[in-house]
Amino acid sequence: MPLLKILSHLERENFDAPPIFKSEERKKFFTLSAGLNLALETLRTPTDQVFFILQAGYFRDRHRFFENQFRPADIAFVADRQKILTAQVNLSNYPKQTLLRHQQLIVDYFGFHKLDENNRNQIDEEVARLVRLVVRPNNIFWEIINYFRQMKIVAPSYNGLAVIISRQLQNYEKQLQTIVGGKITDRQKQLLDALLEKEPAENSPAAEESIAPNFRYRLTRLKQTFQTNKPADIKANLADWQPLHTIYRECGELIAELNLNPTAVRYYANFVQYARVLQLTRRNRNETYLYLLAFIAFQTFRRQDLLIDSLLQSVQNTTNSAVSEQRVKYFRDRYEKRRQLSVCLQSLQKEVLPTFTDIEWILARQNFSDREKLRLIEKALTATLPERQQVEKQIRQLQYETGDERDEPDYYDVLQGKSLKLQQRASAIVRQLQVDENSSVRCPATLSKQKRQHREKRSAGIFDG
Repeated sequence: MPLLKILSHLERENFDAPPIFKSEERKKFFTLSAGLNLALETLRTPTDQVFFILQAGYFRDRHRFFENQFRPADIAFVADRQKILTAQVNLSNYPKQTLLRHQQLIVDYFGFHKLDENNRNQIDEEVARLVRLVVRPNNIFWEIINYFRQMKIVAPSYNGLAVIISRQLQNYEKQLQTIVGGKITDRQKQLLDALLEKEPAENSPAAEESIAPNFRYRLTRLKQTFQTNKPADIKANLADWQPLHTIYRECGELIAELNLNPTAVRYYANFVQYARVLQLTRRNRNETYLYLLAFIAFQTFRRQDLLIDSLLQSVQNTTNSAVSEQRVKYFRDRYEKRRQLSVCLQSLQKEVLPTFTDIEWILARQNFSDREKLRLIEKALTATLPERQQVEKQIRQLQYETGDERDEPDYYDVLQGKSLKLQQRASAIVRQLQVDENSSVRCPATLSKQKRQHREKRSAGIFDG
């Protein structure tokens, strides 16, 4: 079974090597407790004593052993504390049987257990759980290290852990590939195989895998998404979403049968996203289909979310722009209305009010006959008729522009002017939009209408309840 490369070469070396202690850390970890001191007193040779203390200190820090690896600085420190000459400490005089016996003493003292058949199944189940979540292999590695500590099990070396993780990852993928191989139909194979065929580029930049500059793989085109709300980008996203959605509808039952969680779908889809087409075609067919199915599911919902975001953003931008424009228009019109009002008041003061003053003066004359008063009043009114008509026109205009009925239509007039720009972005999305009535929230206006119809039916005695 080939081992996966889980850690880098440097990370692997650091993991399999004993910890590097500073001076204070050596004093802490190489000071034995009373129980271990009792075990230490039973050891006869200086070599056994020094390496027993070293193994106990390393285990306290890492909860694992490092076979016969010991750092010279640590050997010198422990030998000096035990009043032992460094020359008396020789690793060749520390046989493997003694090393293993000392390890068992340390493990028993700290309440740990070595990895054996009794707890191996438990570890395998935990790794399989993480694999089903499609946690990255290096993350699984460190999660399992923590799990070993929680369960008080001595962790093996890097190779031992790599074997466990590699086996579970390969078993999980084999299970998925078996499901694909047993459930996939000829129609589904045809649709997925078509993604790996070439098509004319249609003025698009040639893909990295393309042999000829005027052709590219269909899968390559579906990898690209456009993040802006420009009509051309929305149109391109919608054009790519439609074939993806068609394939997803055909393969939906098979994808559901795989029971992939969202993290797994993203993991396999990302492999397709960044892999060359030749890397996919060189794999076995069921594995290729597995990755393509995850890619189809991921891209279908990703683009659908992207289109919905474009729709909502376009609507929001339009309404915000309309509100802003209405606000600017409101303040601009308010200045104009105040100017018109000032002109109207000046006209009233100069042209209309003096006429009333003249009429009052005429009516107050006792030496004028009634006929003469009427003639003078008529003459005064006729003289200012053009000015009064102009003032009346100004008043009607002010009444029209300041009336409450003009406040709301201004906003919708602005919206109407922006509707064409919004339609260029939103109309195609709305036409293709599919809504799940069981999970969608209905619009308040629809709910109010339904409640009103319900009350009307009840009042008419059509139904009870």
